[in-house]
Amino acid sequence: MMNKNAVTWKTALQYLLFAVAIGLVFSFSKPSLAIDEAEKSKYLHQNQNELEWVITPKISLGDLAIIQQALKKQDIDFKVSKYVLDNSQNFIKQIETYQIGKGYNYVHTHGNESHKLPFKSKFYKYNPHTNQLSSSLKPSSSTLEKIAKEDEASAKEVFSSRILQYEISELKIKHGMSWDKLLYMSTNSFTQNPFEGIEGTPTYKINTPANEVLKKALENRGAIFRKNGFPVSYEYVSKLLPNQIKEFVSFVIYDTKNLYKPQSFVLIHTY
Repeated sequence: MMNKNAVTWKTALQYLLFAVAIGLVFSFSKPSLAIDEAEKSKYLHQNQNELEWVITPKISLGDLAIIQQALKKQDIDFKVSKYVLDNSQNFIKQIETYQIGKGYNYVHTHGNESHKLPFKSKFYKYNPHTNQLSSSLKPSSSTLEKIAKEDEASAKEVFSSRILQYEISELKIKHGMSWDKLLYMSTNSFTQNPFEGIEGTPTYKINTPANEVLKKALENRGAIFRKNGFPVSYEYVSKLLPNQIKEFVSFVIYDTKNLYKPQSFVLIHTY
Protein backbone atom coordinates (compact mmCIF):
# COMPACT_ATOMS: atom_id res chain seq x y z
CA MET A 1 0.00 0.00 0.00
CA MET A 2 2.75 2.46 0.94
CA ASN A 3 4.58 1.66 -2.29
CA LYS A 4 1.38 2.37 -4.26
CA ASN A 5 0.96 5.78 -2.56
CA ALA A 6 4.57 6.64 -3.32
CA VAL A 7 4.07 5.84 -7.01
CA THR A 8 0.86 7.94 -7.09
CA TRP A 9 2.57 10.98 -5.56
CA LYS A 10 5.53 10.50 -7.87
CA THR A 11 3.24 10.42 -10.91
CA ALA A 12 1.32 13.51 -9.75
CA LEU A 13 4.61 15.37 -9.22
CA GLN A 14 5.73 14.44 -12.73
CA TYR A 15 2.46 15.78 -14.21
CA LEU A 16 2.84 18.98 -12.19
CA LEU A 17 6.40 19.56 -13.37
CA PHE A 18 5.30 18.84 -16.95
CA ALA A 19 2.48 21.39 -16.70
CA VAL A 20 4.85 24.03 -15.29
CA ALA A 21 7.34 23.35 -18.10
CA ILE A 22 4.61 23.71 -20.75
CA GLY A 23 3.49 26.99 -19.15
CA LEU A 24 7.02 28.34 -19.24
CA VAL A 25 7.42 27.38 -22.90
CA PHE A 26 4.23 29.24 -23.84
CA SER A 27 5.15 32.27 -21.76
CA PHE A 28 8.40 32.60 -23.70
CA SER A 29 6.94 31.80 -27.10
CA LYS A 30 4.07 34.33 -26.88
CA PRO A 31 5.19 37.99 -26.77
CA SER A 32 3.83 39.95 -23.83
CA LEU A 33 1.66 42.97 -24.64
CA ALA A 34 1.14 44.13 -21.08
CA ILE A 35 1.63 47.90 -20.87
CA ASP A 36 3.41 49.11 -17.74
CA GLU A 37 2.18 52.13 -15.79
CA ALA A 38 5.17 54.09 -17.11
CA GLU A 39 4.15 53.20 -20.67
CA LYS A 40 0.57 54.46 -20.51
CA SER A 41 -0.42 57.14 -22.99
CA LYS A 42 -3.80 58.14 -24.39
CA TYR A 43 -2.25 57.73 -27.85
CA LEU A 44 -1.32 54.07 -27.25
CA HIS A 45 -3.80 51.22 -26.70
CA GLN A 46 -3.67 47.45 -26.37
CA ASN A 47 -6.41 45.99 -28.54
CA GLN A 48 -7.06 42.24 -28.98
CA ASN A 49 -3.45 41.10 -28.74
CA GLU A 50 -2.31 44.07 -30.82
CA LEU A 51 -0.68 47.37 -30.00
CA GLU A 52 -2.42 50.33 -31.64
CA TRP A 53 -1.31 53.94 -31.60
CA VAL A 54 -2.08 57.21 -33.37
CA ILE A 55 0.03 60.13 -34.57
CA THR A 56 -1.92 63.42 -34.35
CA PRO A 57 -0.92 67.08 -34.89
CA LYS A 58 -0.99 67.53 -31.09
CA ILE A 59 0.95 64.46 -29.90
CA SER A 60 3.81 65.39 -27.56
CA LEU A 61 7.40 64.20 -27.55
CA GLY A 62 6.68 62.61 -24.17
CA ASP A 63 3.89 60.47 -25.64
CA LEU A 64 6.11 59.55 -28.59
CA ALA A 65 8.77 58.40 -26.10
CA ILE A 66 6.19 56.15 -24.40
CA ILE A 67 5.25 54.60 -27.77
CA GLN A 68 8.96 54.11 -28.43
CA GLN A 69 9.42 52.20 -25.15
CA ALA A 70 6.37 49.98 -25.75
CA LEU A 71 7.59 49.04 -29.23
CA LYS A 72 11.13 48.49 -27.98
CA LYS A 73 9.76 45.61 -25.85
CA GLN A 74 8.58 44.07 -29.13
CA ASP A 75 12.07 44.47 -30.68
CA ILE A 76 10.95 47.38 -32.87
CA ASP A 77 13.19 50.42 -33.16
CA PHE A 78 10.81 53.42 -33.29
CA LYS A 79 12.35 56.88 -33.64
CA VAL A 80 11.30 60.42 -34.55
CA SER A 81 13.63 61.91 -37.16
CA LYS A 82 11.71 65.17 -37.71
CA TYR A 83 9.39 67.17 -35.47
CA VAL A 84 8.41 70.66 -36.71
CA LEU A 85 5.97 72.84 -34.75
CA ASP A 86 3.95 75.76 -36.14
CA ASN A 87 5.01 79.37 -35.52
CA SER A 88 3.00 79.61 -32.31
CA GLN A 89 4.31 76.23 -31.04
CA ASN A 90 0.75 74.92 -30.67
CA PHE A 91 0.61 72.02 -33.13
CA ILE A 92 2.88 69.91 -35.31
CA LYS A 93 3.30 70.96 -38.93
CA GLN A 94 5.42 67.96 -39.87
CA ILE A 95 6.62 64.81 -38.14
CA GLU A 96 8.67 61.96 -39.57
CA THR A 97 9.03 58.58 -37.87
CA TYR A 98 10.73 55.32 -38.76
CA GLN A 99 10.17 51.79 -37.53
CA ILE A 100 12.75 49.03 -37.92
CA GLY A 101 11.71 45.50 -36.98
CA LYS A 102 12.29 41.93 -38.04
CA GLY A 103 12.20 41.97 -41.83
CA TYR A 104 10.98 45.54 -42.41
CA ASN A 105 12.04 49.17 -42.32
CA TYR A 106 9.27 51.78 -42.60
CA VAL A 107 9.48 55.58 -42.79
CA HIS A 108 6.27 57.59 -42.29
CA THR A 109 5.89 61.33 -42.87
CA HIS A 110 2.90 63.23 -41.49
CA GLY A 111 2.14 66.77 -42.66
CA ASN A 112 4.36 69.17 -44.55
CA GLU A 113 6.31 72.23 -43.40
CA SER A 114 4.96 74.29 -46.30
CA HIS A 115 1.30 73.38 -45.66
CA LYS A 116 -0.73 75.73 -43.51
CA LEU A 117 -3.45 73.47 -42.14
CA PRO A 118 -2.74 70.76 -39.53
CA PHE A 119 -2.34 67.26 -40.96
CA LYS A 120 -4.82 64.37 -40.70
CA SER A 121 -4.13 61.80 -37.96
CA LYS A 122 -2.90 58.32 -38.85
CA PHE A 123 -3.30 55.05 -36.94
CA TYR A 124 -0.86 52.15 -36.58
CA LYS A 125 -1.12 48.54 -35.40
CA TYR A 126 1.45 45.95 -34.48
CA ASN A 127 0.68 42.23 -34.01
CA PRO A 128 3.60 40.49 -32.25
CA HIS A 129 2.30 37.01 -33.13
CA THR A 130 2.42 37.64 -36.88
CA ASN A 131 5.10 40.38 -36.73
CA GLN A 132 2.88 42.61 -38.88
CA LEU A 133 2.93 46.41 -38.74
CA SER A 134 0.15 48.23 -40.58
CA SER A 135 -1.24 51.76 -40.89
CA SER A 136 -4.67 53.18 -41.70
CA LEU A 137 -6.83 56.29 -41.51
CA LYS A 138 -9.46 54.39 -39.49
CA PRO A 139 -8.68 52.78 -36.10
CA SER A 140 -10.11 49.72 -34.37
CA SER A 141 -10.30 51.69 -31.14
CA SER A 142 -13.15 54.20 -30.87
CA THR A 143 -11.21 55.85 -28.03
CA LEU A 144 -8.22 56.52 -30.28
CA GLU A 145 -10.53 57.84 -33.00
CA LYS A 146 -12.10 60.26 -30.52
CA ILE A 147 -8.67 61.48 -29.34
CA ALA A 148 -7.57 62.02 -32.95
CA LYS A 149 -10.67 64.07 -33.79
CA GLU A 150 -10.26 66.18 -30.63
CA ASP A 151 -6.61 66.89 -31.45
CA GLU A 152 -7.36 67.79 -35.06
CA ALA A 153 -10.17 70.12 -34.00
CA SER A 154 -7.93 71.76 -31.39
CA ALA A 155 -5.11 72.31 -33.91
CA LYS A 156 -7.51 73.76 -36.51
CA GLU A 157 -9.00 76.08 -33.90
CA VAL A 158 -5.55 77.43 -33.05
CA PHE A 159 -4.79 77.88 -36.75
CA SER A 160 -8.07 79.70 -37.42
CA SER A 161 -7.63 82.05 -34.46
CA ARG A 162 -4.08 82.97 -35.52
CA ILE A 163 -4.39 82.83 -39.30
CA LEU A 164 -3.43 86.49 -39.74
CA GLN A 165 -0.24 86.04 -37.72
CA TYR A 166 0.64 82.94 -39.76
CA GLU A 167 0.23 84.79 -43.04
CA ILE A 168 2.16 87.85 -41.90
CA SER A 169 5.00 85.67 -40.63
CA GLU A 170 5.10 83.74 -43.91
CA LEU A 171 5.28 86.94 -45.98
CA LYS A 172 8.00 88.36 -43.74
CA ILE A 173 10.16 85.31 -44.38
CA LYS A 174 9.48 85.32 -48.11
CA HIS A 175 9.74 89.04 -48.95
CA GLY A 176 11.52 90.84 -46.13
CA MET A 177 10.53 93.57 -43.70
CA SER A 178 9.77 96.69 -45.73
CA TRP A 179 5.99 97.32 -45.52
CA ASP A 180 3.77 100.32 -46.31
CA LYS A 181 0.14 101.56 -46.59
CA LEU A 182 -1.20 98.94 -44.25
CA LEU A 183 -4.97 98.94 -43.68
CA TYR A 184 -6.80 96.54 -41.41
CA MET A 185 -10.59 96.35 -41.29
CA SER A 186 -12.63 93.95 -39.19
CA THR A 187 -16.31 93.21 -38.64
CA ASN A 188 -15.52 92.74 -34.94
CA SER A 189 -12.95 93.85 -32.39
CA PHE A 190 -9.56 92.21 -31.74
CA THR A 191 -7.53 91.77 -28.56
CA GLN A 192 -3.97 92.04 -29.83
CA ASN A 193 -2.12 93.93 -32.53
CA PRO A 194 -1.22 91.45 -35.30
CA PHE A 195 1.11 93.96 -36.99
CA GLU A 196 3.59 94.55 -34.19
CA GLY A 197 7.09 95.06 -35.60
CA ILE A 198 5.91 95.82 -39.15
CA GLU A 199 7.11 99.01 -40.80
CA GLY A 200 4.67 101.62 -42.06
CA THR A 201 1.71 103.37 -40.47
CA PRO A 202 -1.07 100.85 -39.86
CA THR A 203 -4.68 101.98 -39.98
CA TYR A 204 -7.22 99.93 -38.03
CA LYS A 205 -10.98 100.00 -38.51
CA ILE A 206 -12.85 97.64 -36.24
CA ASN A 207 -16.55 96.86 -35.86
CA THR A 208 -17.03 97.85 -39.49
CA PRO A 209 -20.05 96.69 -41.56
CA ALA A 210 -19.15 93.66 -43.66
CA ASN A 211 -20.26 95.22 -46.94
CA GLU A 212 -17.87 98.14 -46.35
CA VAL A 213 -15.00 95.73 -45.59
CA LEU A 214 -15.64 93.81 -48.81
CA LYS A 215 -15.96 97.02 -50.85
CA LYS A 216 -12.58 98.24 -49.56
CA ALA A 217 -10.95 94.90 -50.39
CA LEU A 218 -12.26 95.04 -53.97
CA GLU A 219 -10.64 98.44 -54.54
CA ASN A 220 -7.30 96.60 -54.87
CA ARG A 221 -7.84 94.92 -58.25
CA GLY A 222 -4.13 94.57 -59.06
CA ALA A 223 -3.18 93.01 -55.72
CA ILE A 224 -2.37 89.41 -54.86
CA PHE A 225 -5.46 88.06 -53.11
CA ARG A 226 -5.41 85.36 -50.45
CA LYS A 227 -8.48 83.95 -48.70
CA ASN A 228 -7.87 82.21 -45.37
CA GLY A 229 -4.22 81.74 -46.28
CA PHE A 230 -4.68 80.41 -49.82
CA PRO A 231 -4.32 82.24 -53.17
CA VAL A 232 -7.57 83.23 -54.89
CA SER A 233 -8.50 85.47 -57.82
CA TYR A 234 -10.07 88.93 -57.74
CA GLU A 235 -13.13 87.41 -59.43
CA TYR A 236 -13.46 84.87 -56.63
CA VAL A 237 -13.41 87.60 -54.00
CA SER A 238 -15.97 89.68 -55.94
CA LYS A 239 -18.45 86.78 -55.56
CA LEU A 240 -18.14 86.57 -51.78
CA LEU A 241 -21.20 87.55 -49.75
CA PRO A 242 -20.78 90.30 -47.14
CA ASN A 243 -22.00 88.02 -44.35
CA GLN A 244 -19.02 85.70 -45.08
CA ILE A 245 -16.44 88.40 -44.37
CA LYS A 246 -14.60 88.44 -41.05
CA GLU A 247 -11.66 90.77 -41.74
CA PHE A 248 -9.44 92.11 -44.48
CA VAL A 249 -5.90 93.48 -44.66
CA SER A 250 -4.24 95.36 -47.50
CA PHE A 251 -0.63 96.52 -47.69
CA VAL A 252 2.33 97.02 -49.99
CA ILE A 253 5.52 95.01 -49.59
CA TYR A 254 8.77 96.45 -50.90
CA ASP A 255 10.49 93.14 -51.48
CA THR A 256 13.92 93.44 -49.85
CA LYS A 257 14.94 90.18 -51.54
CA ASN A 258 14.03 91.44 -55.03
CA LEU A 259 15.48 94.96 -55.45
CA TYR A 260 12.68 96.44 -53.27
CA LYS A 261 10.09 95.70 -55.92
CA PRO A 262 6.63 96.84 -54.67
CA GLN A 263 3.79 94.36 -54.55
CA SER A 264 0.29 94.84 -53.15
CA PHE A 265 -1.38 92.13 -51.06
CA VAL A 266 -4.94 91.65 -49.85
CA LEU A 267 -5.60 89.07 -47.16
CA ILE A 268 -9.25 88.16 -46.62
CA HIS A 269 -10.55 85.98 -43.81
CA THR A 270 -14.04 84.56 -43.76
CA TYR A 271 -16.18 82.86 -41.15
